[in-house]
Amino acid sequence: MISVEVGDGSEASIHHKSKSIGDVVLSWSFEDVLNADLYKDEVQSIPLEFQSPSSYLRAFALPLIEESHAELSSSFDTVSNASAYRVMSIEAEKEEIEFGGPSSKPIFTIETETKETANDAVLHEPETGDLIAFTDVIPKGAEDLNRPTMPYLIALVQRVTDKMDYFRIQILASKHILLEQGNKLLRENKTVYAIFLANLVTNIRIWTALNLKPEGRNLKIIEKVLQPSYSSRERCSQCLKNGTYSTSKCQLLSSTRAMNLNEFQQEAVEICYAMKYCHHESTTKLIWGPPGTGKTKTTCSLLFVLLSQKCRTLTCAPTNIAVVEVASRLVRLVMDSFDSLSYGYGYGLGDVVLIGNEKG
Repeated sequence: MISVEVGDGSEASIHHKSKSIGDVVLSWSFEDVLNADLYKDEVQSIPLEFQSPSSYLRAFALPLIEESHAELSSSFDTVSNASAYRVMSIEAEKEEIEFGGPSSKPIFTIETETKETANDAVLHEPETGDLIAFTDVIPKGAEDLNRPTMPYLIALVQRVTDKMDYFRIQILASKHILLEQGNKLLRENKTVYAIFLANLVTNIRIWTALNLKPEGRNLKIIEKVLQPSYSSRERCSQCLKNGTYSTSKCQLLSSTRAMNLNEFQQEAVEICYAMKYCHHESTTKLIWGPPGTGKTKTTCSLLFVLLSQKCRTLTCAPTNIAVVEVASRLVRLVMDSFDSLSYGYGYGLGDVVLIGNEKG
């Protein structure tokens, strides 16, 4: 058993030592991908609390690799419907790549036709982070990805240039491609196809975050989230002494009056808003409740109040749909309450920036 270095340099058990999840995926054999129990005895339950940021980062490394394995394995089941592009040329690439982290895998550039060859396939144009397989037939099943005439070979797309009549794609290959043999096949009009399997962009981004180096970073707020306090004290004692909560409550009344917040929602906004003025400690607050109790409404009301005070706020959500929902509600609040903003009529929306994947 070999190991993979994660986060602060400590090691988690895995089959390959690498700082790139792309390298781990590319190192799997055809049999490995089909083996549903490949990591059965290695992945452990994720604890509810963590002793340090490093222990948190380590806890998610193996589950992320297992998830990547499951995604690739699942793509084998539907490979008969996958997009397929005919490869026109293959060449070695000396340029070093940055996407996905350092890698020891060989780099190549291929050119493919822009028109899909596979029938009834869902259109998928090549993009960075794609996992593709090379075959000499249009696959009807997973077994066609590992034929005697073309053994299992996959690659991670690093860069795509869309030309007028072909795609130029830089790839990180699972093993060396014999250029003379490959290009000879192409010259002899033997077909080689690039088959889309899955996209690893999200997993690569998560892996990069898990390899965060704790040294030299302010991790106070992260430590608060990882090691929450369950004491009855909900408010900073210093702020209570200075009257911060009373002052912030008065400031909020005019801004939240038209939002029709109930008592609990109003209190949640007040407590969270008061944290804007607290410089004594890093604090986390959890707004919770069953579905339909107004958690999103409360969050958007808080964001509106912070916007009216020109307080820069970062709001994260797990999906594009959730991000758009929060942003849409915030925009409606802004549009309905221009007079409460100090920007003047028609301004304020320029300070709301929506960031997300290009494709929902």
